[in-house]
Amino acid sequence: MKEYSIVRKTGWENVPALEISESPLPLKADIRAKAQICYDDEKLYVRLIAHEENIRATYTDSVTSQPCEDSCMEFFFSPDNSQKKYFNIEMNPNCAMYLGIGCRPDGLQLFRLDKTDTPFDFKPEAVRTEDGWQLTYEIPYTFIRYFFPAFDPKPGTYIMANCYKCGDKCKPMHLLSWSPVDLGIGDCAFHNPECFGKMIFA
Repeated sequence: MKEYSIVRKTGWENVPALEISESPLPLKADIRAKAQICYDDEKLYVRLIAHEENIRATYTDSVTSQPCEDSCMEFFFSPDNSQKKYFNIEMNPNCAMYLGIGCRPDGLQLFRLDKTDTPFDFKPEAVRTEDGWQLTYEIPYTFIRYFFPAFDPKPGTYIMANCYKCGDKCKPMHLLSWSPVDLGIGDCAFHNPECFGKMIFA
């Protein structure tokens, strides 16, 4: 099982990066990605960086968008390791987001969250770079505790999580992950908590 250390927030230059480089399919282009995650007493902070030449960004809203069809970076995590529920945050270079909560008790169940019904304030920001794009956002604990009231990040505790780079309708189509996924489990291989890695609060 892969492990990553979530350090306290100081500056991004002090946050370790994890490589999103596991590919269950042959990769037909030089597409690379990495992630940095840190925390403080109020929020998780996420930065995702992609290196890709052909950026696809067609969706512009977070109500009906399917960002995974565009150039997309994703963060899935389970705040309560005694449950099989997890958040999935998927975003394209326009900050069009799919924010959901999933569960895989026996079969896959996915629910899209409406930000008007939750304490949602991620402050996403996406910028283009010389060879790709970069995405940053923050996840308030007030949002996490709306669904997982016992969430209490402190040194030694951990979440199970995975980071992804995908593009279902990109040319070329690609699927990359931090912790390896198993395409043999059926549809939506990314939505499998059994394939998540461990992220430990330092």
